[in-house]
Amino acid sequence: MKRSIIIFLAGAVLGGAGGFAFGIFIYPFIFLADIVGREQVDNPASRKAVATGTFIHANPNDAIH
Repeated sequence: MKRSIIIFLAGAVLGGAGGFAFGIFIYPFIFLADIVGREQVDNPASRKAVATGTFIHANPNDAIH
C-alpha cells in the first residue's frame, strides 16, 4: 500500500512538472502565433513617418522571443 502511494505521488509530481514545462514551451505557438499587425491606414496623407529606429535581436537562435 505504501509503495503504491509513493509511486502515485512520484508520477503526479513528474507528470505535473512535465506538463507544466510542455505548456510553457508550446503556449506561444498555440495562442500567440496569429497575433499579427493587421491595421490599415485609411488616409494615405497620414502615412508620413513620425519616428525611426532600429531593432536588435539579442539572441538570434531564440525563435520564440
